[in-house]
Amino acid sequence: METSEQINELAGALAKAQGEIKGAVKDATNPAYHSKYATLDAVWEACRGPLSANGLAVVQAASTQGDTIAVTTLLMHTSGQWIKEALALYPKDASPQAAGSALTYARRYGLSSMVGVAPEDDDDGNAAQAVKMPPRYQDKRFKGPVEGPPLSKDPKVIDAEEERIFGKKAEAPPVVAELPAEFQNDRFALEMAIARLAEQRKCTTGEKLALSVMFLNKKKVAEADPLNLVKLYLFLNDAHGVDDWRAEQAAR
Repeated sequence: METSEQINELAGALAKAQGEIKGAVKDATNPAYHSKYATLDAVWEACRGPLSANGLAVVQAASTQGDTIAVTTLLMHTSGQWIKEALALYPKDASPQAAGSALTYARRYGLSSMVGVAPEDDDDGNAAQAVKMPPRYQDKRFKGPVEGPPLSKDPKVIDAEEERIFGKKAEAPPVVAELPAEFQNDRFALEMAIARLAEQRKCTTGEKLALSVMFLNKKKVAEADPLNLVKLYLFLNDAHGVDDWRAEQAAR
């Protein structure tokens, strides 16, 4: 994430806008999973009025980065302050239809995560990038959804779950949680979930860098090993664990 030198006025305006923003209406059905989700139009409908009323505007620009389609979301305030973040996705193939789906998918998630529109159940990502991952991201050691007791504090349970899921004891701080089934073999849904959790936990830039060192070998989310992404998701999904980690960092 990049920002202007100061964001104090933007932050105040965004806080007011978020107090007025309602959840996006699920106005479409995913034909593959027969589930409802909120379209890009619905996300805009939920936030356009509150943003405008508080002097905020959003611009989204598309570009290509290798085989990916990237969307940069820029949130601007009338003071001239700004925040921007980019999201890159792999289309399921090289067709214009796949590129358009990936673009819409990235715009929707980029907008909702930037301004804080409440996340909805989204199973429509298969239209943008399909459930299949590029071969280099496939890892047979990932056995899918985690089963068993969530958020156990018993070290023996934690070690057993880590070994069952990852095949070996994780190097990063262990967290046992239930991994939603939709993340199985869907790297991009997992990346989006990590981004949302980082926003929910209000992770600072410094904390994101520290987590990258701890879990991703200093790599960006888009370049990280899928097993490391799972570990990062499980860690961020445990609010108490994140608070404990922050306390330990502050005590150093």
